[in-house]
Amino acid sequence: MSRLHLLTTFVTFRSSPSPPLRIIRFLKRSPPARRSIVAGLHSAAPAACFGWEDVLREAEAAVNDPSDLRGYFQRVWTCNRGSELRRQFIPFVIDGEVVGYIHECFVNHLIKFQEVFTFLLDKASCAHGAHVSLHSSLKIPELRTRAVGDVIKSLGDLIPGIRNELYPVTSSFGKQIFFSLERAAAPYFGIKPFGITCKENLVKECEEEAGIPRFIAEKAISVGAVSYIDTEGYRFKRDVLFCYDLELPMVRLIASN
Repeated sequence: MSRLHLLTTFVTFRSSPSPPLRIIRFLKRSPPARRSIVAGLHSAAPAACFGWEDVLREAEAAVNDPSDLRGYFQRVWTCNRGSELRRQFIPFVIDGEVVGYIHECFVNHLIKFQEVFTFLLDKASCAHGAHVSLHSSLKIPELRTRAVGDVIKSLGDLIPGIRNELYPVTSSFGKQIFFSLERAAAPYFGIKPFGITCKENLVKECEEEAGIPRFIAEKAISVGAVSYIDTEGYRFKRDVLFCYDLELPMVRLIASN
């Protein structure tokens, strides 16, 4: 079967084995055999007359080669940048479970909210070492969500892009939800932004991004997940992308709305 890739929603669409029709416009030809720069150097001209202009020409050709994976590896590196800075982040612990990581400098902005957070900054203080937690008076998710939400509002421009969209805070997917956190603040607390209704999000994105109706999108099959970590400044992103396969009729045209 052929595969079409809708990267914005990380959904893989598979066409059925019936005869190809207009959907062929979405299929990619098999890339030409990869040619290395070194191989190009040997074939371009005899060594005696091969100069820097030839080197630059061959290098540019290699960059434009669709089979060249250097751009892909650069993206992988970008998604995992800042690994050497992770020691600057302190565990965010709730009820004995690590739910996130907070930059030690960002902690300084939270210290004034003593009625919401507690701080154990001595690395030998407990099994988790130095960590931040919620105040013991905040025992239920609703109180925690409201209290942390007020803190985020008080921090103002320190957390840009407020969307008024809440993410559940858990230690792992499917586990107990401790409270809900503003989406824009998720990387500042280092939580994993799991969605509660992943399938519903998929159906919504299929319709918005590719014009695929609900009755087709609902047939998508979960095939796994991809996770990555990105550290930048105060932010510790621990994203999880859920992956699905979706078989499409060959006559179905994919078009962005």
